[in-house]
Amino acid sequence: MALLSSVQRHVETPTLGPTPVRLEYIRAQLTVWPVVNGTEFLVAIVPRSYDRRSVIDVGRTLQKVVMDATRLGLATCWIGPGADHESLKRHLGDRFDPERDQIICTCAVGYRSRYVPLFVRLFNRMSFHRRLLSELFFTDAELCVPVDVAAPPYARFGRTFEACQWAPSSYNGQTTRAVLRSDAGVVQGVDFYAATSSRYYAPVALGIWCANWELGCEALGLEGLVASHPKPVGELAIPRHDVTWVPTLAAGA
Repeated sequence: MALLSSVQRHVETPTLGPTPVRLEYIRAQLTVWPVVNGTEFLVAIVPRSYDRRSVIDVGRTLQKVVMDATRLGLATCWIGPGADHESLKRHLGDRFDPERDQIICTCAVGYRSRYVPLFVRLFNRMSFHRRLLSELFFTDAELCVPVDVAAPPYARFGRTFEACQWAPSSYNGQTTRAVLRSDAGVVQGVDFYAATSSRYYAPVALGIWCANWELGCEALGLEGLVASHPKPVGELAIPRHDVTWVPTLAAGA
């Protein structure tokens, strides 16, 4: 019940895209890698017409549900856009309209099993590698000058940097970067960039970063707002600036 309340709360929060994300619940024995014997899933659905902001919303919304599930002692597993969507559609039934909807990804929810197959253990070990903070956070839009996370005004964000560093991404691709803009010792904004041209994996991963950044700042009492960065239609520049977090109160030293 608590998790359903979490889903309801997060799908009702303001989104970057024009329509809210739908999270539909399925209880079924689905065969989807890397889940083993999973029977409960949340399926993220957005309008069929592609809108990059809605794909980012999926990562941002579902990650907040994942964090709530973790607090409740539940295990979760992201299953990306490469999942078997046909089986998901069959179990969704009339909750899915192929003329109107598209599935972006799904997430298994349940209690962690003690049995972990060898191939899953090997994959999990690969996921423990993370890029250095100096490879993820920068002070310039060219992504050349790393942020000194221990120096003001950036130290104010504490372990929020690590929360993003350890955010999940498809095959541990770590495709998100961030630029912290500051002036006169005050952080004016944080710009989130996708480092690849992926239309689905990269924006979902970027949305997950946004959620972790927001939750980290919230834990530190740092308030802010997230807004999508306007891009001309067909803009393909990489890295691509998609989202900006702006503090509502000065985030100085």
